[in-house]
Amino acid sequence: MTKDITLLLLQLGNLFVSIGIWLVLAVVFCRIKYKTLKGFWGNIGIRKPKEKTLGGNIIIAVAGYLFTILMYIVLKVVNGGMTAELLAKEREAMSVPMLLLCILIVGLRSGIGEEIFFRGVVAGHLFEKMKFGTANILQALIFMLPHIVTFFKLPGLESGLLLVNAFVFGLAAGKIMQRSESIVPTIIYHGVVNIIAIPIAWYLL
Repeated sequence: MTKDITLLLLQLGNLFVSIGIWLVLAVVFCRIKYKTLKGFWGNIGIRKPKEKTLGGNIIIAVAGYLFTILMYIVLKVVNGGMTAELLAKEREAMSVPMLLLCILIVGLRSGIGEEIFFRGVVAGHLFEKMKFGTANILQALIFMLPHIVTFFKLPGLESGLLLVNAFVFGLAAGKIMQRSESIVPTIIYHGVVNIIAIPIAWYLL
């Protein structure tokens, strides 16, 4: 039980620190761009999604997630799966309830924090400055960059596929944001994808 509580506190700490860092970056950007923080939440896309976009957004989200599944299948067939030893150690360190709770926290951490910055700030700014196609590719590339640090220790094929997956995810999230004129759907999309993808990686790969 003590180990579970420690893991929970660590994950909660990571949740608040991660969201806090991305939020601070968003505040700094908006303060520089708009000279004020008035209307901050609207400026980063925290608003009601545009009506009649739900169906199309679901199609885009499903297509993006199917690409993730395809990546996992390729890793399984060609590479024997993801880094199995590391994943096994993570599973063994947690009880099942704690594992499920940690998966939820990880999904919230990336879904909220990263979307506030990469879609709310980066994509929102680029969409104002250039054509959508160019802006969407550029924001997806920028979203992919920090993942290089995350994945660089992994084997070559695994690292490469995960980076491509991050880029494709960024494209899908950018399109959902552009259709919705809000980052609320992209926060949900990002969180749900991670919450579903983590157990697949743990238990099937």
